[in-house]
Amino acid sequence: GFSSFTNSVAADFGTIGGGLQNFIQVNALGSYLGGGYNNSVQSGSYESVLGGGYGNSIQPNNWNSSLGGGDLNFIQPYAEYSVLVGGAENSIQTNAYFSVLGGGLGNSSQPNATNSVLVGGYNNSIQTNAYNSFLGGGGGNSISASSGSGYSIIGGGQNNTNNASYATLGGGAGNWAQPAAYAATISGGWSNQATNQYATVGGGYQNTAGSSSTVGGGYQNSATGNFYGDATVAGGTGNHVTSDFATIGGGQYNTASGKYATIPGGASNLASGTNSFAAGQQAQAVNQGAFVWADSQNAPFASTAND
Repeated sequence: GFSSFTNSVAADFGTIGGGLQNFIQVNALGSYLGGGYNNSVQSGSYESVLGGGYGNSIQPNNWNSSLGGGDLNFIQPYAEYSVLVGGAENSIQTNAYFSVLGGGLGNSSQPNATNSVLVGGYNNSIQTNAYNSFLGGGGGNSISASSGSGYSIIGGGQNNTNNASYATLGGGAGNWAQPAAYAATISGGWSNQATNQYATVGGGYQNTAGSSSTVGGGYQNSATGNFYGDATVAGGTGNHVTSDFATIGGGQYNTASGKYATIPGGASNLASGTNSFAAGQQAQAVNQGAFVWADSQNAPFASTAND
C-alpha cells in the first residue's frame, strides 16, 4: 500500500538514505539524498547533496550544489556550486552560482546574483544581477543592481533597500541607498537616505546625505551640497546644509547655504554668505566673510556688509 511513496535512484552512483517519495534523476551522477519526503535531485545535478526535509529540490544542472533540509526550498537550474542550508520557502535562482543562503523564511538570491550571501531572516532578497553582495538577516530587506553592478551590503534590520553599488546599510529600518549612491554608507537609524556617491549617514531619523556629504545623526537633517558636496551636519534637528564644503555642528533649524559657511550650533541661524559664520539664535550671516553672533532676543540679527 506504500508503493506510491517509493524512493527512486536513476543516476549512476546515486544514493538515497531513506524517507519517502524522494528521487534522484538520470545524469545526477554521484549525488546523495539523505531522507525526508518528496525531495529531488534533478537531471544534470551531479555530485550534489540534499540532506532531507520536505518538498526541497536541487533542479537541473546544479552540479556540486548542496541543500541541507527544511521545507519547500529550491536551487534553480545552473546555480551550480551553491549552498542552501535550510529554512522554508527559500530559493537560489537561475545562474546565481557560487551563492549561499543560510535559512530563514521566504528569502531569495535571484537570477545572476552570483557569489552572493544571504544569511537568513525573512522575506529578504538579493535581486537580479546584484552579484558579490551580502545580506545578513532581518526582514523585508532588499539589495538590487539598479545602478549597474553589485558588491552591496545590508547587515540586517527591517525594510532597508540598497540600490547602489559598493554601498553599505548596517541595519536599522526603512533606510535607503538610492541608485546614484555609489559607495555610500548608512550605519543605522530609521528612514535615512543616501542620495549620491560617497554619502554617509551615521543614524538618527529621516536624515539625508548627498554627494561626499555626511549627516552624523539627529532628526530631519540634510547635507546635500551643491556640485562637489562635502557638506556636513553633525546632528541636531531640522538642520540643512545646501552648499559645498559647509558645516553645521548641531542645534536646530539652522541653514548653511553659503560655500564654506559654518554654523556651530544654536537655533534658527543662517549662514548664506561665502566663508560666513553664524551662531546663537537667529544670527544671519548673509554677506561674504561675515561673522555674526546673536543673543537671546527673539529677532533676526543680520550682517550688513562683506567681511
